[in-house]
Amino acid sequence: MSSSGVSNVGSQRRPLIAIYYDQGVWQAGREAVEHMLTARHVSWQRVTAKAVNGGDLEGFDVFWLPGGWSGDYWSRISGRGMEHLRQFVRQGGGFVGICAGAFFASALIVWEGESFDYPVGLFAGQTVGPVTEIAPWPQCAMTAIDLSPQHPVSSALSPIRRQLYYGGPIFVPNGNQPVEIVATYAQTGEPAAIAFQYGNGRVFLSGLHFETGTDCVGRDDGDVGVMPAPEADWEFGWALLDWLLG
Repeated sequence: MSSSGVSNVGSQRRPLIAIYYDQGVWQAGREAVEHMLTARHVSWQRVTAKAVNGGDLEGFDVFWLPGGWSGDYWSRISGRGMEHLRQFVRQGGGFVGICAGAFFASALIVWEGESFDYPVGLFAGQTVGPVTEIAPWPQCAMTAIDLSPQHPVSSALSPIRRQLYYGGPIFVPNGNQPVEIVATYAQTGEPAAIAFQYGNGRVFLSGLHFETGTDCVGRDDGDVGVMPAPEADWEFGWALLDWLLG
């Protein structure tokens, strides 16, 4: 653990979010998540692959896997670490996978037509990308999404929003695993964000970067301010936290 956000000092422990911080993480997106959590007065700590592999997740309420490159996540997180993540969620923890984090959490990745079996398998279906109708990789674009009014994450929000697309997937559920669609890409009508129960825990996966805006693309770590970047959708992120933390 290399850094932390809001203090947990007090008679009642604040919710604590583990933010993955290791090879492959998109640093601007990760830092935007940290600022978003801090602005909501939610405590967070960075955790490395070593901590995941060692099962050092006790005391955390949610594991947050930011965008970046899922192949690097796979190369750093061991099979034992993947089982620790599954156990963490089964026992009641929350899991957030954004873009590459969502790819990593699925059983099968299809990237530019090539399939890759992934052993994590929180999501039993497929993640398929990039969505070239929105932006071919490695281009990015702000894109419209339609929220499902039925899901608690989105029920109190404006149903039409714009978030950053940067190589994320669509989600193709496995019929044996109940999944709720939280958002669809307005341009294609395909699932852009999903949520589901896994054991006693909750999982949220998104192909979009609601935590950041287009001015974060290509920036160096440290350039992202404490205030939300233009076009960031922190309101959505805070609603997500409310659902994850009950």
